[in-house]
Amino acid sequence: MAKDHRKEYHVRLIDKYLESVNIYWSALITINGLLLTFFSIDVLSSDEKTVFFNYLLIGACITSLWLLIWNFRTIKMNYYKIGKLTVDDLPDVPEDVRKTARSEEEMRQLIDEYTAQYRQEEVDRSARQQRYMMIRESIVEGLFVLETILVVLIIITRAKWGT
Repeated sequence: MAKDHRKEYHVRLIDKYLESVNIYWSALITINGLLLTFFSIDVLSSDEKTVFFNYLLIGACITSLWLLIWNFRTIKMNYYKIGKLTVDDLPDVPEDVRKTARSEEEMRQLIDEYTAQYRQEEVDRSARQQRYMMIRESIVEGLFVLETILVVLIIITRAKWGT
């Protein structure tokens, strides 16, 4: 019974993690979308003093948006693959070996043994994708700092030059 509670708790933690990631990435997408929209329009009326900063900001926003979309897509494809996975996708326990199992427990052990490599490959693939998502997220956060600095530079430059 205690194992069930730990498993439920673990599942709840994963759900909360995914929910917070979705909220965080959605907020970053919203902020980048607003900055991209405003400063894309602003480029049309800006003078030569700030246009370079505007273009840098627009480039950073576009890059951030694509990286965040890539992360959402990675999670979506992971869940798609999990949902598509069936028992038929797992490596088979050979028939002659399966006949040697005298109990359900022995059969579980055989399945674990014959699917261990497959499961390890899936764990390794998922860990690799998670690392890549975290790298992309760190890049987006760095770009967000850059975007903030660029917005401040644009405002200061405009205030200084009176445009």
